[in-house]
Amino acid sequence: MVRSQVGVIWFRLKVRGFPVHVFEAGAGSNAITAAYHLIQSLEKLEAEWNERATSDRHFKAVTHPINFNPGIIKGGDWASSVPAWCDVDCRIAILPGWSVADCQNEISRLRLGCGARSSLSLQQSARCGMVRVSVGRL
Repeated sequence: MVRSQVGVIWFRLKVRGFPVHVFEAGAGSNAITAAYHLIQSLEKLEAEWNERATSDRHFKAVTHPINFNPGIIKGGDWASSVPAWCDVDCRIAILPGWSVADCQNEISRLRLGCGARSSLSLQQSARCGMVRVSVGRL
């Protein structure tokens, strides 16, 4: 018997970098690399949420009920330029009783692990939230 089921939050990471020719890659900011760091941060958040789930009465016996999936990645325009953009469509589960707004805020507070300047905001849309990230020059 299923007594409880997870909900989900769908969102899109919209990462924007600074494009330059690959010859001078250090002068630009790679949006795909920045997206990769955000995905790693979201995987850490997934682990934290799974730890919280161990105290939930319906999910404490379930191994890994919270799953994060970066399901679609699109980015860059040319293999010889530092990518100016990367969009990642994501899905993460939440447990019943968890505040969707609080979970969205936790996602929005993520920061790039690569030391780049960034700003994130989770915006609602009819289909999914969007996390917009602008990556400053390094």
